[in-house]
Amino acid sequence: MKRDAIGFDRDIELAWLEATSARVAEGMSPAKVREFLWELLAGKVSGDAPRSGRGKTTTVLLHIWCEVPAQTLPLRNDCLEALAHLSGEQQLMAHWTMSMATYPFFVEVVSAVGRLLALQETVTLAQITRRIAEKWGERSTAVRACRRVVRSIVRWGALRDTDRHGVYARRSVPIPATPAGVELLVEGLLRGTGADAGPLEGLTSSPALFPFRVSLADSWGSGSGRLELTREGVDRDVVVLAPHPRITRNRAAWDFVPGDRGKGPFDTGRPRATLLYGLLPEESGGDGTLSTLVDETAALHAIRAGECRTWGEYLKLAAKSWAQAQEECGKWLNDLNDGRPPGPETPFSFREIYGATLYQGDAAYWISRWIKQPREAALERLTALGRRVMALVRRAGLEISYGSPMGHIECIDGTSPSSFETLASLLRDDGWSSLDLRRDDHLVARCLLL
Repeated sequence: MKRDAIGFDRDIELAWLEATSARVAEGMSPAKVREFLWELLAGKVSGDAPRSGRGKTTTVLLHIWCEVPAQTLPLRNDCLEALAHLSGEQQLMAHWTMSMATYPFFVEVVSAVGRLLALQETVTLAQITRRIAEKWGERSTAVRACRRVVRSIVRWGALRDTDRHGVYARRSVPIPATPAGVELLVEGLLRGTGADAGPLEGLTSSPALFPFRVSLADSWGSGSGRLELTREGVDRDVVVLAPHPRITRNRAAWDFVPGDRGKGPFDTGRPRATLLYGLLPEESGGDGTLSTLVDETAALHAIRAGECRTWGEYLKLAAKSWAQAQEECGKWLNDLNDGRPPGPETPFSFREIYGATLYQGDAAYWISRWIKQPREAALERLTALGRRVMALVRRAGLEISYGSPMGHIECIDGTSPSSFETLASLLRDDGWSSLDLRRDDHLVARCLLL
């Protein structure tokens, strides 16, 4: 979401957020989630067209929980995990986090509410919209959107209606935030404001977190690996978004190393390597039953490449300097830019070259290969572990293709998801506890289709 875009301009019920997050947690594909929401909102929100109120409400819900930016996916996954362990009103921490992380305008509105509540017992809609107009101007779209954010958080239980129309009060009792929940809220706030860092005390006492009770003393463990705590000066702790976060919990890691085969031990204490399986989209050769395997890290990397808008962004993601790029692929760079050398700000679309074959020319093929194809990365990871693991792959009834530059993808496919479930069981029984194999139709489809 662009920093100057409003986006969150619909009344959103908490039950709709809960239903959306539940479907995403099940691994439902974005298209299926959209279909589900379309039916869920029938009769509740008017309209039968994509640009109708019903269509726009669907878009807001999808952007919060389903179609999130690549850099926010790990946070989204942690929020889904939190929802599985939190109950009651504390689940609002996850929905609040994702609303902040995906909609900067949401952060602006709730921050304005929090600042006003720090000064007075109640706030009026007029006071809130006046604060928003100071930054966003008097445009009617911002005023309407502000009103809808306020009505939404009232429905979520973050604010209370009073007996006077358009006047709101804080919750009677703030929601106690767990230590892990504080980390989610802090990361969501940083991503929503576009900041790379902020003082710990300032972040945990931010007016944007006004519905929650945050204890600074118990608030920091940095379990996600995406946040780092540093010291500035004598007594100032600063939270920094890690540029290359260490991977924890169920996140993939490129440095997976198996243990000694003779000890069965493949549990080395290293971060878990995550492989995902899901239905292969029809656009990628699927037939509605064929499933495929992708490497989670490569999948997230490919999605980020799809979000690159300039050559400079793509080269930075591919860890290529301009000198390296010109030396390796100078002519091909020119071929993809109408015969002229591109610059850092030259428009770029990874989607146009993603999955290119040599039939489509050397330029598209080799430059797209700077980003590892997620299906090929999954096969490479398992192949690197040796014949023993590949024997388990075949034993599970999965098909291995070693591909070719002329159009065949190196991959591991199965005619049924149950084949991957069998592989997961075989890997566990054989001691490969540092491999995490799970189903995620949503991420598989998204990384392959971009």
